[in-house]
Amino acid sequence: MFRWGVDADDALGAQILLGAIGLYAVESPMAFGATPDEQETSPVMFEALLERKSIATVVAYECSETEGCEAARGLAATVAALFEDDPTSWAMRWLVAHCDLVLGDIDSAAVVLDDLPGSTGYLRY
Repeated sequence: MFRWGVDADDALGAQILLGAIGLYAVESPMAFGATPDEQETSPVMFEALLERKSIATVVAYECSETEGCEAARGLAATVAALFEDDPTSWAMRWLVAHCDLVLGDIDSAAVVLDDLPGSTGYLRY
């Protein structure tokens, strides 16, 4: 909490997302949960958590190096693909763009960022 300057709820949300990213990095099937119900609902939860500005800020900070961004981008792309037909779903696409920037793929990041809804302006670079 103190490290990130967020309240306890947002710290927990950030820890959930960062834990999932860590599990995704080692190709653990647990990244999306232990049970079929958790695996079905976790993408919705991940998307909702990342829509919170404070949680997005923490995740972006923690995924600001190449090593962390590769796994974060993989998880975010997987979740974003599940919501590709939902124009209101944008948080995981934003994380993909953030990681593209960190990984040096500026053109891909620009395409994704330009496609995000205007209401996400507080997360743009």
